[in-house]
Amino acid sequence: MFLSAGCQILEALLCDPGLAIEGNERRDGERCLRDQTRIIDTLFGAVSITRHGYYDAQAGSSRYPLDEALQLLDGFTPATAKLICRFASREPYQVASTELAATTGLRIDPRRIQRLVQKVGPAFRKLQNALPQQEEKAPRMYVLADGTGIPMRPDVLRGRKGKQPDGSAKTQEVKVGCVFSEHPQADEDPVRDPHSTTYVATMKPSDQFGPMLRAEARRRNIGAADEMVFISDAAHYFKEIARTCFPQATWVLDFYHASEHLHELVHTIYNPETKKAQNLARMWTRWLLNDKVDRIVKRARQLAPQGLLENINHQLQYFEKHRDGMMYKTFSDKGYFIGSGVVEAGCKTLIGKRLKQSGMFWSEDGAENILAFRSAIFSENYDDIWQLNVRRQARQAA
Repeated sequence: MFLSAGCQILEALLCDPGLAIEGNERRDGERCLRDQTRIIDTLFGAVSITRHGYYDAQAGSSRYPLDEALQLLDGFTPATAKLICRFASREPYQVASTELAATTGLRIDPRRIQRLVQKVGPAFRKLQNALPQQEEKAPRMYVLADGTGIPMRPDVLRGRKGKQPDGSAKTQEVKVGCVFSEHPQADEDPVRDPHSTTYVATMKPSDQFGPMLRAEARRRNIGAADEMVFISDAAHYFKEIARTCFPQATWVLDFYHASEHLHELVHTIYNPETKKAQNLARMWTRWLLNDKVDRIVKRARQLAPQGLLENINHQLQYFEKHRDGMMYKTFSDKGYFIGSGVVEAGCKTLIGKRLKQSGMFWSEDGAENILAFRSAIFSENYDDIWQLNVRRQARQAA
């Protein structure tokens, strides 16, 4: 009832003949299109408005001053468009349509929701880079990076190498990065500062992802921090990003990944079901947590079964190559996090819950649009980006 009353009041106000609208007069060369009717979608629901339009035959264009004053985007008011894109970032378009109707009373066809996302998404992505720099200084800043695959349309994956038996790919990697701050306390475990985590996510290659992550870290005023820590797995491109984009940061190899490789090494030496393997894994984990990587490497070569030394040497290259990132006692003594759980959780919640649902197959642009919305929501700056006038950017690009 209240929504219906709101529609009636808004309709009366917008259709008032005395309503002052900037630019609502005929210009030279224009023909007035009187009393043109259209339906617009507002937070109260669909509203019918009648307004004048102006057509310029020479330019082949028309304008509607009331539409421009309302800043409409595909017939939606800015507040309505912002709400719809938020719903679309959470659920598939059909579900978003249903949830909008159930919770707000707005009945928007799923196809209109998808079209709106396609129009707004590129402008939203562009304005993510225009957020103001944070002035607050934190004593310690972290940058974390990880990746996860999402299902893509067959035409996108054509020719791409993957892990399927025939060498083809079913997914494409989304690279996810996060930045957060910490105010360390003496003799206490590290704790993230509340509401300090912001995210970037993209399907673009690492040479574009790295600068994106660096730009977000700079926006977060990482240069003013006393310490910088970069945590990732040992993927070459993540280490390269750490080296080139964050040269002043201490690189930490995520302990979970190092532990996985440690157990694989143990299971090459002993049957994983045996007590020997379990005891060795526990002992070497203690060594790993006490900066004794070299001791693990030496002992592994001593225990290597005849004929498996070459295989074990290959596995040990991982520990020798990334040794500096596995000084976990040194890192822990400094009060650093040694795991990338924050960004891994981001892969599951930010990416997985929306882009990896059953039956989904994404285009690159479609995925990038949703990634931008969800990154902003999880970073708690979605509304700030809309205030930078997403609507105007989208109309200019159209």
